[in-house]
Amino acid sequence: MMARITLGLARIVERHRFALAAFLIPLAIRAVPEIIAGPYPIGYDTIASYVPFMHTWASGNFLNYAGTVLGGSLIFAIFGTIYTTTGMDPVFIVKVAGPFLYGTLGISEYIFARRYMSWSSRRSLLLVLIASIYFVSLRVSLDLMRDTLAMAFLFFTLTVGKDLKSKISSVEFSSLLLLTIITEALVGALVLSLTLIQTISQSGLRSARFVAIIPGITLFTGLLIGFQSAGVQIVSSAIRTVPALNALAFAFYIFIPIIPLVVLGARSIGSNILRNWILVCLVGLMASATLGSISQLVWPERWSFLMIFPLTVYATNGFLRLRRPEFQLRYPGRLLGNIWILVLIVLAGTYIALPADHAFSYYRFFVPTSMLQSTIPVEDSQEVASAFHWLTNNTAGDSGIMTTEVMRGWASEYFLGKGTVVSFPFGTTLSQALQEMINHGYPRVYTVWWANGSGWYGEPTVPSGFSLVRVFGQFGVFVYVK
Repeated sequence: MMARITLGLARIVERHRFALAAFLIPLAIRAVPEIIAGPYPIGYDTIASYVPFMHTWASGNFLNYAGTVLGGSLIFAIFGTIYTTTGMDPVFIVKVAGPFLYGTLGISEYIFARRYMSWSSRRSLLLVLIASIYFVSLRVSLDLMRDTLAMAFLFFTLTVGKDLKSKISSVEFSSLLLLTIITEALVGALVLSLTLIQTISQSGLRSARFVAIIPGITLFTGLLIGFQSAGVQIVSSAIRTVPALNALAFAFYIFIPIIPLVVLGARSIGSNILRNWILVCLVGLMASATLGSISQLVWPERWSFLMIFPLTVYATNGFLRLRRPEFQLRYPGRLLGNIWILVLIVLAGTYIALPADHAFSYYRFFVPTSMLQSTIPVEDSQEVASAFHWLTNNTAGDSGIMTTEVMRGWASEYFLGKGTVVSFPFGTTLSQALQEMINHGYPRVYTVWWANGSGWYGEPTVPSGFSLVRVFGQFGVFVYVK
């Protein structure tokens, strides 16, 4: 009996080995920095958003996250539910989720390439490998977990929506479209744009496709209304700090390593979906970087990140063209292709394994410069955790623990004392936070920050009035006595 089961499983694995590899290889790549970081988180949003949200979800008071959750509530609901039902450590949950979501993205890319683009299994797997080792994809997977999951849903949506021949396929398409939008609003805007363009340009079954899209349009409109109600301006004439030229230059900069192969490969791929994808992203990028912007919800770089997949498709095709016999007659195509793959591996390896303070020079204009950081360098994680453990045992009930977004998640995870943790939103300086704490009447205000004058985020030291009471490596516990 066991022999039959084993043989059956072996045949299934053999039959689906390429699809399995498309899931496991990205998962393994993404797991490397998690393993290097040990029990501590990587990624800014991981510790600044997801971890504290899980603690807040368990308490039933998450109104402060309303604006954040509106932009992608599904992943928050998943994390919150896992935490409350299993009791697992929130840091452990996100450390497992990162590689798993990257593997899910890989298999969705593979299925899209096989079924939508009609590529072979080997060619589709090659696309997944190239996409998975490119540093832009790795950066998205680092802490933009909503984007990663939403992109996976996007590929499933487009694949199912390629040919709606039955009511079942229409329902599947409409449901996946809703899942994409509710997972991440920006990716939802992209998939809505692509499906609308496809609907308008197609000659047959146009009405059926449009009916299937209506629920998605309704949901997205509701999200925009929700943002407006939460105080987030949808239309604004505010001057952006990122000029349009700089936004375009950044997009060019992050794709320099693949642009030559993109140019080579784009000539022989006639897929409208890829051209439309890039066009929508460019329009969004320009809209979010110009005066009178209609896209103030996101920074231009997020639109740039979304272009990674169509550009990777073109680059993969360009790599395969280098290896064709007719190209070999004029150029050392195979050698050039191998060098290009080596460059991508070096870029991926340095981004994955080098610490933030010694990042590869190419990433000096890229944020973050390394995967080995959260809101702080990974190598300092144990010291910061120890600082909050010390505060747990050394603060009175009338003390205030002051945390900006940088330290909020660390306090929620590692502080279990009697003092009151007061968190301040993104953009609040330490001086502003201290003044608020004083106004609230706390007799003692504690905070954790860099103790050596090398603090990040434009604040190398704490404000005057704080005294250093305990040092933990590069960090210290400071107290302000009223």
